[in-house]
Amino acid sequence: MDMLKKREPAQHFFRTRLGVFFSILPLFFLISCGTAVQKRTHVLPSVSLKTTQAKTDAPAKRYPSPESYLHAILGLQHEVERRAGSRAKDDRNALKEYLTALRHDPDALFLLKRVATLYSRLGNQKDALYYAEKARRLSSDNNDELLILLGDIYLVSGDREKSLAAYQQSIQVNTKQRDLYFKIAGIHAEQGNLDEAKEAVYRGIEVGPPVALPYYYLGMIALQKREMSKGLDFFREALSLDSYFESAHMGIATIYERQKNLEAALNVYRHVVNRINPKNRQAVNRLLQLLVQKGALDEAEALLSRLLREDPSNYELALQRVGLFVEKQDLPSAIDALLPIVAAKPGETRLRVYLASLYEKNGALEAARTTYHDILEQSPSEYEVRLRLGSLYFYRLKNPDAALVQGEMAKKINPQRPEPYLFTGVILNDAERYAEAAKVFSEGIKKNPEMPDLYFHLGAAFDKLGRFDEMVFQMERAIQLAPKHANALNYLGYTFADKGVRLDEAFDLVQRALDERPDDGYFIDSLAWVHYRQGNLEEATTLLEKAVALVPSDPVIHEHLGEIYLKKKEIDLAKAAWERSLALNPENEELIVRFIKAGFGQPLIEDSAVRLKSLPLESH
Repeated sequence: MDMLKKREPAQHFFRTRLGVFFSILPLFFLISCGTAVQKRTHVLPSVSLKTTQAKTDAPAKRYPSPESYLHAILGLQHEVERRAGSRAKDDRNALKEYLTALRHDPDALFLLKRVATLYSRLGNQKDALYYAEKARRLSSDNNDELLILLGDIYLVSGDREKSLAAYQQSIQVNTKQRDLYFKIAGIHAEQGNLDEAKEAVYRGIEVGPPVALPYYYLGMIALQKREMSKGLDFFREALSLDSYFESAHMGIATIYERQKNLEAALNVYRHVVNRINPKNRQAVNRLLQLLVQKGALDEAEALLSRLLREDPSNYELALQRVGLFVEKQDLPSAIDALLPIVAAKPGETRLRVYLASLYEKNGALEAARTTYHDILEQSPSEYEVRLRLGSLYFYRLKNPDAALVQGEMAKKINPQRPEPYLFTGVILNDAERYAEAAKVFSEGIKKNPEMPDLYFHLGAAFDKLGRFDEMVFQMERAIQLAPKHANALNYLGYTFADKGVRLDEAFDLVQRALDERPDDGYFIDSLAWVHYRQGNLEEATTLLEKAVALVPSDPVIHEHLGEIYLKKKEIDLAKAAWERSLALNPENEELIVRFIKAGFGQPLIEDSAVRLKSLPLESH
């Protein structure tokens, strides 16, 4: 019994090796044929080859040495045993053996072709080309297989012209190579020679029995030529030969989309996903996108739920389900769907950032803050996360000091990027630390001299510091870099109008801003103020009433409207406009004083009387 157990491994070894031997035995003859002398005029000397040569004019034959045979067999064995997951390793091992065999038999065509093929497969096109061209030189005839190999290597190397020439030469040797016609068609199509591509496909069709693939190629060529009806006909012909041909179905759906026939495209995508291949990523994505576009969110959710039941580990589908919940504005469900994905992939920062952003949108600010901090504990140099956390602190949590810390950290991580300078500068401007803000913006400009937003914000800081000329220079620089920079155009135009200077230029600037954003209430207010300064009160009134309708919560626009009503002696309207302005901004002490001096009495706003006791009314 023990003896039997001991013999089992040996028997297994014998059986497996014997199987490999018989599987590669026919290939030995290829080696022998490949080592026959290809040039009949002379025999290259080789110390590693046993050469027999008659004393007649008959061509000599060369036989490979035992060493060459051995390593060629070992190389073939590695190729035969090529397995999924270790194919590159098996290819490298096979290549090593073939190269060793070539040292003993350097002119063997079989070995040269195998080495060229493996080098190409492993991505080394330079060496692949060297051995393929050497084999071509040693070949005595037009070897169509060798020409195809050369064409393939040229194609992968990016030399389309040489690839095309090799393929065409191979076709001349053997006109029945259907796939080669399709390769030639592909090169022509890639080069934009669509008529030549179509001709090559038709020649391929003539070679053998009808198959679907060439009609698919003709459909794609028609699609490139924008011949939609012909494209549909070709794709349908392909499907008549193979009704499960996914690519042909996708081609039809693409044409329907281009024809704006979205319902027909939806039906094709449904057919592919439900009847042919539920794992067709492109079909699933387009089906979901069109369903969302159509507003059929329940169908999209049902589809995703079914696909996830069939493939529960498909995280891409799970993420699309999260996105669908976001589209439905069901943020709690989106968060619940995302949490298990994050747990399964804890190292993927983008998923955790997505989770934090959903927390923000859902108003769970503390959860968002904690998530960002957890990311930074593991990866302190996450530039984008620093800026996101800073924005959360500044805009949502109203903590500018903590926001500044994150902005400074982002600046240290990537001092060449403009965003940290913009972010920290805006925070300083908001805190009325205008000199510090101007310094930060200036530093950013040194690093990013072509960034118009930095000049815009620097100009705004100079404006607050009362440095009018410097403000104008920076705003003009921003506009020079970005002629459609609406904010800079409006800011400079409004400032000119407010000061009553360069009014024609102010009108042009604000009008250019409105060309970019015609329904911006603030820009309309600026244009109204230009008209007011020019004495066009009716035009100014019309514009301001429109601006108030667009931005009813802005106190400045109401104040401007009241100013114009007062100028027009429309007292009740002026009083009402200023009361609305003060209701929105009760701390506007200057307007309170003007309200009283205009004879409107005391404004009906909370705590205004208390503040008025301390106001120096006589100074106005």
